[in-house]
Amino acid sequence: MMNRLRVSTGEDHPQVARLAVFGHSVIRQLGLRAIVNLATATGVVLLLLVLRVDFPLMWGILAFFLSFIPWIGLPLAVAPAVVLALAEHGLTSALLVIAGVIVINIVAENALSPMLMGRGLSISPAVLFLGFVFWAWLLGGPGAFLAAPLTIFLILMLETFPETRWLANVMGMGAPDPEAPDPEEPAVGPTGRPSVSP
Repeated sequence: MMNRLRVSTGEDHPQVARLAVFGHSVIRQLGLRAIVNLATATGVVLLLLVLRVDFPLMWGILAFFLSFIPWIGLPLAVAPAVVLALAEHGLTSALLVIAGVIVINIVAENALSPMLMGRGLSISPAVLFLGFVFWAWLLGGPGAFLAAPLTIFLILMLETFPETRWLANVMGMGAPDPEAPDPEEPAVGPTGRPSVSP
């Protein structure tokens, strides 16, 4: 589809370039989120193995996939494991599962996630939270799952127009402008040679 768009509109069309930026941003965001989810799921599996709760791998896989839904996915994933720990080993085991998952989530979200997201995307956590609330209210479950890609798309659309570009900058992604020259590449003068500033 992108090749067809480039053929029909030209290589330098700004909207096509922005669609390419959007695609790369979504893929990067999902990839980084998957790394954080994998670390969280691994911690959940190890915790449940130590506490001898049945089916730890299943609860870890559930935690991995549901953690793509911000804020509510992980509690939904581990709630059955807490109930199972309560039924098998009593209240103390269930409380230990809850405390362990909270610690795992804090480490993943406050240490690993900022480090990875800082290298990939720089969307404000407050913007992601507001985007999650808005898209979940508007679209329900699919909106909660797709909140981050939809928020990225909204920011890029706001950045397209000069009147709303300031709002995109406030929201904090800082997507590159396809029309702006690459700062790492030297400017080329009219003779085809790099121009040197005095």
